Amino acid sequence: MSQDQSGGATPRPSSIVDMRINNPRTGRNTGKDYLFANQGAVLAEIDALAGVTEGFIELKNAKGEVLEILSPGEKAFVVIRNRNDAGREMVNKDSVLRRVAALFEG
Repeated sequence: MSQDQSGGATPRPSSIVDMRINNPRTGRNTGKDYLFANQGAVLAEIDALAGVTEGFIELKNAKGEVLEILSPGEKAFVVIRNRNDAGREMVNKDSVLRRVAALFEG
């Protein structure tokens, strides 16, 4: 942590998140276990997930915020924040990338 101008601690972006994946196309499956992943690894998994309807990526940052990514079509993604299925959103890849970047900053 660094200090802000008032002397209080300010959070620093993390370069690592916990990642859980299942991608039948690539054969990558962490089961219930999480891996440490940097942003580059997460972006590669997002590219590999595109169009894999049975797969998912689940990311968790140091604050405990969770982002689940699904891909029902080649250029379509669904994001679910903090395991709240009621708030699931259909988004494009650019939106997924912005949300992932925000998770790393959180």
